[in-house]
Amino acid sequence: MGRHEKRVAQAHHRASVARFRREAEGTLRTYLVAPDDAELDSIPILKRATRSWLDNLKSKVRTCIVCSSWIPDQYSAGAVLLSTADVEIPKAVAISGICLACWAADRDALEKASAAELCAAIPMGRFHD
Repeated sequence: MGRHEKRVAQAHHRASVARFRREAEGTLRTYLVAPDDAELDSIPILKRATRSWLDNLKSKVRTCIVCSSWIPDQYSAGAVLLSTADVEIPKAVAISGICLACWAADRDALEKASAAELCAAIPMGRFHD
């Protein structure tokens, strides 16, 4: 990727984050679930976001929000932290991954990492699960 493409990608990402924050208006609905959790079937946008995130593991480097280890494939993903604006029909989903080891381990570390990730998305926000 050249410098121009990198700058365009960064600008697109910043605009996407700004749009997500505007839509959320300081409040997020959150879901911390295994990638194959049946709850995802009831909210199509969450199912699509999770599927896309898992499918892109082969081409994009993703790391665990708890231990920062690389999540190389869908078999290494223990859970996903999904968040949407707290509206009836959300238009966007923010998604972060948790490796299999962290998903099976210390829940306190998982809670702290999830809270930190959500606060980075919406500083001073309110989060509903």
